Order: sequence, then structure tokens, then C-alpha cells
Amino acid sequence: MYDSAPDSIVARLGRKDTYTSSDYFVIYLDSYFDRRSGFLFALDAAGTYYDGVVSNDEGTDETWDGAWDGRVVHDSLGWTAEMCIPFSQLRFRSCLT
Repeated sequence: MYDSAPDSIVARLGRKDTYTSSDYFVIYLDSYFDRRSGFLFALDAAGTYYDGVVSNDEGTDETWDGAWDGRVVHDSLGWTAEMCIPFSQLRFRSCLT
């Protein structure tokens, strides 16, 4: 995430799935392609993990804990988030139906 003032990036370390007043990178994946449900994966600028299940287009259940990995790196231009999310965590529907 490019930041013209990288010294002002907010990176507060917290516990997994506990939101803090930090900068975030969040991705939502609609693995069922139903535009109503999916998975949420996020990292804050301190490297704290967040994940959850989005269901019926109503809200997020953050009690779900997927098996994935992520890292955050800070540099002179801002910060970078890298995520490794196994396909097995996304529960794709079978194409043999």
C-alpha cells in the first residue's frame, strides 16, 4: 500500500480477529460465485490476522478460523501485505454437478 507519508502508517499489534485502529488490507473471496457469501481475509499494518465467513449477504462470522499465512513488510514507500490462502480453505463447489 503506497503511502506518501509512510511514517504515519498506523500499525497497532493486536490479537487475531480483534480489530484495532490500524491500516488494513482486506480481501473478500466469493468462491461459490453466488454474490452473497464468501470468505474474508485481512492483515493490518502490524501483521495481525483477521478472517471470517460472509453468509447470505448479511454479515461476517469471525469465529471461523481458516488455515492461511500472511506477512507484512514496511519500506520507504509504504507497506506490503502478502497472503498465502490454500484453495482447500475456500470450499469451491464441485463443477461435476
